[in-house]
Amino acid sequence: MKNPLPPAVDNIGRQLAAVRKSRGLTQTQLADLIGIKQYLVSAYEIGRLALSADMLTRFCSALKCSADAVIGLKPKNNIEKINLRLSRRINSIEQLPLNQQKALLQNIDMFLKGAKRA
Repeated sequence: MKNPLPPAVDNIGRQLAAVRKSRGLTQTQLADLIGIKQYLVSAYEIGRLALSADMLTRFCSALKCSADAVIGLKPKNNIEKINLRLSRRINSIEQLPLNQQKALLQNIDMFLKGAKRA
């Protein structure tokens, strides 16, 4: 019978899953960003595999977060509170060319200014 992983490793896997979900990514999408198979993302998230320094760096780079957010050493900047639909939209905006991002953000700013006045 296998021994369960230490709680710290299990906690890191849960933190990794929470960050991934807050970014609006599936395991398959994250795996594609990192260059691994989906089942390995699952294995890291459930604590079957322990994160090496290299894999932690790759996950953090793909998720655009610090290692502290995955390890759980400091607050995750309210990532749990981010609306999933909003997070997906932000990810889509980040994929646009810079000039289109700028134009879209200017429109959002104008809308928000108008909403504040109302």
